[in-house]
Amino acid sequence: MRRGMRTTMHEWPIVLFSSLAIAGAGTLAVEPVLLAAGASDIPLLRERAMWAAALMAVGLLVSLGHLGRPVRLALASRRFGRSWLSTEVVRGTMVAVAGVVLALGPSAAP
Repeated sequence: MRRGMRTTMHEWPIVLFSSLAIAGAGTLAVEPVLLAAGASDIPLLRERAMWAAALMAVGLLVSLGHLGRPVRLALASRRFGRSWLSTEVVRGTMVAVAGVVLALGPSAAP
């Protein structure tokens, strides 16, 4: 395999992480807007929140492929605020947790 091709292949985890994370965060960001607009189908909103959390979780798992050695995850997350990838992983984890909390939390319907 040519050197340029190998470098390009190494970037695919970041491309997939970014795509999945944006889809998950965007889906989750729509939830409060729908609630404010009067959406009352709470089971559908919960299902959507779970899908958003799943997209974020898959994106985070895919991003491990960029580390080279996934064992270095603890080292990578310690660089929060100094490394874009570390910051995205930490914030992505927070968004995924928020999606799970929204999906499993108490019902907002009367």
